[in-house]
Amino acid sequence: MSKIKFESELWEKGYQYIAGLDEAGRGPLAGPIIISAVILDKDHFISLLKQTNPNTNTFKIESNQTNNDISYAEMLKTYSFIDDSKKLTKKRRELLESFIKLNSICYSIVEIPCQEIDTFGIAKANSVGFYRAIKNLTTTPEHILTDHFLVPNIAVDRQTNVTRGDSLSVTIAAASILAKTYRDEIMTKYHETYPEYGFDKHKGYGTKLHMKMIEKYGPCEIHRKSFYPVSKYFDGKH
Repeated sequence: MSKIKFESELWEKGYQYIAGLDEAGRGPLAGPIIISAVILDKDHFISLLKQTNPNTNTFKIESNQTNNDISYAEMLKTYSFIDDSKKLTKKRRELLESFIKLNSICYSIVEIPCQEIDTFGIAKANSVGFYRAIKNLTTTPEHILTDHFLVPNIAVDRQTNVTRGDSLSVTIAAASILAKTYRDEIMTKYHETYPEYGFDKHKGYGTKLHMKMIEKYGPCEIHRKSFYPVSKYFDGKH
């Protein structure tokens, strides 16, 4: 399996509890930023990896399985689908969300609202969310894998910050899936309150439709006042 390089190195050092950490919603003009942390079950994962072919590192997936229960091979295949949430279809993300929650040791999801983003700035809000997500885990991780960003107030030697981590680490990718599915659900619910903006379609990102609706109606309560072009409605330049 291609996305376990970082996990394997840590397992070989004796680490049992490795947390993956990622965010969703850093760039949109509206809505919260969501940070998720997840600790996958090492023993469960390795027991499934034993089903692989050591010569080719490919999965032994049987095409004639009829058992109604999820087989080891099917579960291993499901792990192989865990990837950067942006690369996955909505249906697959939602299926993997349920799988990750069911089979992980623990997970946490933290919401940083737009008001906090405007107060502290997106970088600080992101850092605060990372720290909260780790502290909210019911099991203390021995090491943390993050998608690029450093977690504040946690020793540097207890974390590995991986650029494009959600494409390179199954644990970070799992966190990215939990964060994105949670945020997409929030933005879809916001559509019910603010239907004119089309949040169910663009989830707050600066699409042509979203920009057009901001121009027509002005910003609403969940828009980030510190983000351009929303900011021009509050600095007298519009």
